[in-house]
Amino acid sequence: MKRVRHLALCFAVVAGLSACTGSESSSPSTSPQTTPPKSSTSSAQPSTAGTTPVATPSDPDEADDGFVTGMSQSEDYLNVSGTYVPVSSRLGGHDGYDRLVVEYSAGDGDLQWYAQWVDEPISDGKGDRIDMGGATYLQVSVSGVTYPEQADPPSLNPAAVADTTVIQDADVAYPFEGSHLIYIGTDRERSYRITRLSDPDRIVIDIARD
Repeated sequence: MKRVRHLALCFAVVAGLSACTGSESSSPSTSPQTTPPKSSTSSAQPSTAGTTPVATPSDPDEADDGFVTGMSQSEDYLNVSGTYVPVSSRLGGHDGYDRLVVEYSAGDGDLQWYAQWVDEPISDGKGDRIDMGGATYLQVSVSGVTYPEQADPPSLNPAAVADTTVIQDADVAYPFEGSHLIYIGTDRERSYRITRLSDPDRIVIDIARD
């Protein structure tokens, strides 16, 4: 009887030890829970990479000053139904650019323009080469204009001034079939800006010095 109790006691001790050993072996099941921080750090990498395209702040600033190269035009060119008449022009030097202003008498419609660099200044109608200074020429065609009523109108060309540095010459023609040509002679193709202003009505052409 004592032997039976002794065996039972030994069995209980062995069972208790195995139970303790089983609780320690289950601990590795918690180790996978430590892995999520690795995935969280890897998910943060795309967010930093996504910020790189923002590093282009200079592009909008270059467009804000309005200067362009090559061909450009206003939205409604060529609208030839206007009745504006060119009456005068003038040159002037400014900080960073030279300016030609062409002024118009009040009329109906609107002044629109088209501009490009050309090798030679060619007149409307006859197609003759205009004798003027410069190695290359900004050609500006302005629509919405009409010829003046007077029989022999005075020249529209501006008087030369001393404070211009890049505009070497300018020629402003009277209208022909709803538009008229403006040529600006310079040493080379440069950035330019064209603005339509009112009170009085005028087309302003700026040629960059740099």
